[in-house]
Amino acid sequence: MQDVYYSQDGLLVIQKPPCTRTIFVYKKNGAKPYHLAFPWQIYAISYQGYHFYGLQLAFRNEPLSENDKQLFYPHLYNVGDTLGVCLGNTNFVSQTLEDLVQQVLSSLWSSEWNKATHECYQEGNYYSSDKRLSKKNGNPDWKKW
Repeated sequence: MQDVYYSQDGLLVIQKPPCTRTIFVYKKNGAKPYHLAFPWQIYAISYQGYHFYGLQLAFRNEPLSENDKQLFYPHLYNVGDTLGVCLGNTNFVSQTLEDLVQQVLSSLWSSEWNKATHECYQEGNYYSSDKRLSKKNGNPDWKKW
């Protein structure tokens, strides 16, 4: 699979190069489109048996490297303090890991962005107990992988 940085035991880390995207931000009068430029995007997808459990999103100025895994918080709606992304009530199940990744990322970028982050929902998910994504000083310790 293209763009995979790390894959092991139910955790897949993908990095995507800079790009522009049109996102839709929910407003009282409906969704409003914004065309934005994004730096390197780092996605950590938790799954078990091709069943989606959680997504975390971070930004970088360059691709991940063995010596530099510093991540930047994406100041976007739907992203919580632990970089967990609220995708709403999703239940992605797939036959292949490639299909699962496609479903998750398509859902992320095609959904409306809003202020309903639901940290309690995110914290109850499988990935919150994954030691590779555990908190260190209140932030995910991404250097575990």
